[in-house]
Amino acid sequence: MANPFTRPRQVGTPAAPKRERLESVTQLLSNEGHRTEHLRSEASCGSERSGGLSLADLWPTETEPKSQLILWRISTVVWAALIFLLSTATFSAVTTGWLLARAFAFVHVTVSPAAFPVVHVACRKLAHLTEYGIFSLLLCRSLAAKLSLGGGRQRVFWCVVAAAAAYSLTDEFHQRFVPGRHASVADCAIDSAGAALAMLLAFGYRRFVSDREDDEGDLT
Repeated sequence: MANPFTRPRQVGTPAAPKRERLESVTQLLSNEGHRTEHLRSEASCGSERSGGLSLADLWPTETEPKSQLILWRISTVVWAALIFLLSTATFSAVTTGWLLARAFAFVHVTVSPAAFPVVHVACRKLAHLTEYGIFSLLLCRSLAAKLSLGGGRQRVFWCVVAAAAAYSLTDEFHQRFVPGRHASVADCAIDSAGAALAMLLAFGYRRFVSDREDDEGDLT
């Protein structure tokens, strides 16, 4: 006689429900893994985009927002005004010599009286290279996308360098009428060289970035 208090013995085990639950848990874990990788990828791309301005970003694009283009052109005008300010009597050789001497004293660097004029002149010429190098990069970024992309890199290079050289000529002409300053064809040549050097660096870096992106695309 069967005991009424014991459960009847089941024949076989419900393997199908267990297998379905296991498959659902596995699918859920797989989806979470894909979602995590996607978020990591977006975070990585976002960090690269927000890593700062690089030389490759100084090239005009077809999808250039008008507001951003206006901002770059305003920056170019402001930088040109700064160059004009540096050509006034306020920043004559006497003033920059005094500032350089104070800078050496602040960092406790001793320069002999015979070497100081050479260092002073070298710093002033380096300032010419730097200010017109930055000016050329701003000019390049301020160009309209149709002009840059339609004419190619050579057209952009020569247009930017010619514009920087023309502004340098006007700047040197302006210094003829400034007390304590004088016009110099050599300074104009240095300014043009700084603009050309900055453009070559920008083009070279842009090509390097493009080649690296192509290599990464081939690997994927």
